[in-house]
Amino acid sequence: MRLFIGLFLLGVMGVSQAAEKAQCTPGTDINLSLPTIKVPAEAKVGDAIGQFPFGTPHAMGCTYPNWLIQIVEASSLAVVNSPATGQTYRALGLVMPVFASNIPGLGFAIAAQDPNTPLRAISDSPIKLHIAPQRKPGTWGLKGRLYLVVTGQVSGGTLGPRTIARFTVSPADVSGPGFLAVNLGNAVIAAPIKPTCSVSTRTLTLALGAVARRDFKGVGSHAGSVTDNLVINCAGATEERTTDVLITVTDQTAPTNRSGVLSLSPASKATGVGLQLLSGGQLILYGADSASEGNPNQWLAGSIGNGALRIPLTARYIQTRDNITPGSANGVATFTLSYR
Repeated sequence: MRLFIGLFLLGVMGVSQAAEKAQCTPGTDINLSLPTIKVPAEAKVGDAIGQFPFGTPHAMGCTYPNWLIQIVEASSLAVVNSPATGQTYRALGLVMPVFASNIPGLGFAIAAQDPNTPLRAISDSPIKLHIAPQRKPGTWGLKGRLYLVVTGQVSGGTLGPRTIARFTVSPADVSGPGFLAVNLGNAVIAAPIKPTCSVSTRTLTLALGAVARRDFKGVGSHAGSVTDNLVINCAGATEERTTDVLITVTDQTAPTNRSGVLSLSPASKATGVGLQLLSGGQLILYGADSASEGNPNQWLAGSIGNGALRIPLTARYIQTRDNITPGSANGVATFTLSYR
């Protein structure tokens, strides 16, 4: 009698193991269609430039041939086809990992939930949305939100179509591809365009005119003054985008000069004096003829969008020696501009 009971129990266990998995069919894939997205000029790393809800109440339909209490079913969502950036985005009390898109400087983050459970931050490992030990649903739902997040300097382009997440139920035999796909369609990313600039004042002559020797009061004193504007015209900017104008002034008579005194040209007859240039009251120091950012003695002249940037330049004489010899006193400097 005991042997008969033992064989019977083994037979029951064999049936339950064969019927553990649910039989599921995915619903229609979720296709996210995004509008043209204009990146704000002031957008900075970590900002979301758009958020888009998605979801379906029929993400997965399942049947359970043997509804066993000990078999726990769970739905989950995972990001796919997208490398992690190492950055995070915070919203709705969640810290979500940010994943790269095909647009440089633009990533995305996802929060999702079962319609009956709280939101969760979605990663590239399956994140469980709903766990059902007993009341196993015949239909599993999905609700989510996609965030587009700035991860760097955003370049314009088209956000390419691809599957960005997969919804599954397990343990289950799922028909078709084995999951419901969350797909991202084509979307135009319109990054703000910086203005294109040109110098309208190619040559600027600052004529100090005649200055009497008695106007100087000793070494380091100044005499004479004249001001004019270096004008830069800029156009083509979008979204109120601006560009920084950086300037390096080079002493053409002594290119290695890094002081604030411009050398007199070889044809000059005066001695004991030099020239100085100022902009907005600030003394200009001289640097190498280079547009590289960070060039020694490079200075920020201003920021400009569409329009004209007028940079005031003032020239004056400075006494450099105790004795001054009268005569012509001219100098030549060049301006090298760069934009960022």
